[in-house]
Amino acid sequence: MSIRQILTVGAPSLRERSAEVTNSQIRSPKMRRLVKDMTETLAHAKGIGLAAPQIGEQVRVVLFDVPEDNGYADDGQVLSRTICINPEITVLEGPVDGFWEGCLSVPGKRGFVERPQHIRLDFLDLAAKSRSMEFHGFLSTVCQHEIDHLDGVLYIDRVKEPELLVSDAEFDEEVE
Repeated sequence: MSIRQILTVGAPSLRERSAEVTNSQIRSPKMRRLVKDMTETLAHAKGIGLAAPQIGEQVRVVLFDVPEDNGYADDGQVLSRTICINPEITVLEGPVDGFWEGCLSVPGKRGFVERPQHIRLDFLDLAAKSRSMEFHGFLSTVCQHEIDHLDGVLYIDRVKEPELLVSDAEFDEEVE
């Protein structure tokens, strides 16, 4: 397995809708390799989420690895090394709120994006079993951010005002 190159904004494939994964594809050696590559790539990049299109694979697969000490979630929600295949989001009743998002495919930038803060995530796992999880707050945002990649959408597309997209240095100045 290997650490793969993460595509950055400007790569045409980041703007394409990814293909659904069939049950036979889920159980294939190719999928196992993809998942291992995604896991190694995400760990190397020190990220919390990665979508297959970010490493040039146009399939509906995302990986989340949000540790307890992630520095953002204050509600104790954790999403450790979770692979979601063909994920679908259902927005549940609740508030819309914003977070400053960053992305491995948009290096050096942060943008303030408002998203629904209560969702249900339905997906297939690596055994092709249907799973469902509910998220609030930060993890809700993380899920929506990664799944946007599967539809060719980047968080920068969701920033409403130009002044809400800043460099990491500007963001760090504001936080301090």
